[in-house]
Amino acid sequence: MKEKVKLSSKIWPIYYGLSDDLMFWAAINTLFLTRVKHLDAGQINLIMSLSVIVCFFVSFLINKIIGKIGALKSIKIGNILLLVASFLFTFLKSFNGILFGFIVYQIAFLFKSMDHIIIRKNLKYLGREDEFFNYVSKGTFVYSFITMGIALISGFIFNLNNYLPMYIAIFCAFINVILMNFLTCDDDLEESPTHKVKINKMIIFVLIFYGFIYSSIEIAQTNTKLIMQFNMEEFLNNNKTVLYFSFILFLSRVFRVIGNLLFLKIFKLLKNKMSIILNVSLLISLLLILLGDLYRHGFVGIILVALGFVILLLLRDPTQNYSKTLLLNNSLEKHHKKLSMYFFLARKLVNFTFNLIVSLILFKLDLKYAIIFLIIIVTFTLYISFSITKMVGEKSS
Repeated sequence: MKEKVKLSSKIWPIYYGLSDDLMFWAAINTLFLTRVKHLDAGQINLIMSLSVIVCFFVSFLINKIIGKIGALKSIKIGNILLLVASFLFTFLKSFNGILFGFIVYQIAFLFKSMDHIIIRKNLKYLGREDEFFNYVSKGTFVYSFITMGIALISGFIFNLNNYLPMYIAIFCAFINVILMNFLTCDDDLEESPTHKVKINKMIIFVLIFYGFIYSSIEIAQTNTKLIMQFNMEEFLNNNKTVLYFSFILFLSRVFRVIGNLLFLKIFKLLKNKMSIILNVSLLISLLLILLGDLYRHGFVGIILVALGFVILLLLRDPTQNYSKTLLLNNSLEKHHKKLSMYFFLARKLVNFTFNLIVSLILFKLDLKYAIIFLIIIVTFTLYISFSITKMVGEKSS
């Protein structure tokens, strides 16, 4: 068993890096949905909101299923559903069809939320539990490194054939279905009963912090890509827009790789203040995006928006990794499975609420007002960040 667990632990960062999202989808989703599926910004945000609320309502059933089948089988189901979602995104054309694809996509990640449980249990089995943050960072580094390359070529591939990136996404999802069979975990994980979770103040604040900050990053990322795309289309032809757009995506992925390495160092030096660092950095990013959209004079505005966008990608993985580490370090092991589900749902519920508000905003106003809304939210979250820093400091002293 020990050798299997060792092998699984070595494979886990590679598996996680390849399955953290649909390859190519994140790079071209707004282009694909607007140009190929002919959806507008309001429809895209509405689809995301509706898929999240459906996911939230079925989460109670899925939680029971996960409790019965265990973490390992759960992530296998999740990867199969991601493969199904890639087919749906590619071949369905109607609004309802794309919505169904997003629902399957969201449910897939409910099952895949057990990814971190497996590596944490395996590390504990090997007596290396304190390396959890390092392993998770390795996984997100692999993902960010691969998507950096994808961002570089996605624009060229999309120009060759609008569907070609999605065909590659289907192939990558199929590879993940094969790769997940090499994972294993400590048998205790699969036999452990579910426990009623006692929610303390730290857990509540971490879930709020993660839900607000990560959802703001996700929504800002989607809408900032639309801002850049629409602003460039005002003075560039279609092919140049796609090429410049893909270059900015590539640059953002470079920053995502840097972010995984940079925040690993920062975590070791200033882990008690990580929540404040992440929060303030996100606020700066959103202000740059807003300023760039307001100053729409050729490439100056685009550069400001792009700078804010790359900072978003810099913060994305460290926010998730730090929040998950903080949550599991401040809770009992027997509660980890349920807390991982709550962790995922907190983000999705906040994401739904924010997306719904943004959708309503976009029915009457333009994209900069969506960014202003996020600035207000992130400013409010500073109170949560300072409170977390204070609690972490009290615990470590």
